[in-house]
Amino acid sequence: MDVYSLGNEVSFELHKDGDTVDLPASYWLAIDQGGELWRRCDVMVLPVASKAQGRGVLPFYGHLGGSGPVAFHLPPSGGWRRVGQVDQVLYTRPDQGPKFHLFERGHRIELYSHPSRRAWRLVLPDGCKVNHLGFEWP
Repeated sequence: MDVYSLGNEVSFELHKDGDTVDLPASYWLAIDQGGELWRRCDVMVLPVASKAQGRGVLPFYGHLGGSGPVAFHLPPSGGWRRVGQVDQVLYTRPDQGPKFHLFERGHRIELYSHPSRRAWRLVLPDGCKVNHLGFEWP
């Protein structure tokens, strides 16, 4: 399974009104490079879970700044609500500090939330380049 985290302390700058969506530090950007659990160009923002919570928890071994193995709540499969178009994502990598990615103009980058599971989904266009090092394209 190729699930990695890019960082936490996530914020999204929305396109139309410039509002910012700030998420708690316990939420981490997660990608599935293999596309096994969710679409490869969807970036999930998921809360860290205790392994003791069991069912519905995704074991994760990745870059969390030396904090060791943790677990994420699995993202829901449906019921997503559109929040808006995103111009920029800001986040913190424990090993590198604050990071940001300004998305190229002309690409619709949509943000969705799931109210009952407190999960967020950033939808990038097909052919996106995002990996364990961060966002590359668009």
